[in-house]
Amino acid sequence: MAYAENQYAENAKFFSFLTLGSLYTDIIIYITAYNNRKRRIDED
Repeated sequence: MAYAENQYAENAKFFSFLTLGSLYTDIIIYITAYNNRKRRIDED
């Protein structure tokens, strides 16, 4: 039983890591898009 609980904790850690990773990627994409839009406005 202890093994199963430990395995669950490892999986939870892994999934939270994945979620953080995708959140980080979303933020980078958002910032990049924002900077590109701002640059386009400045060029006009």
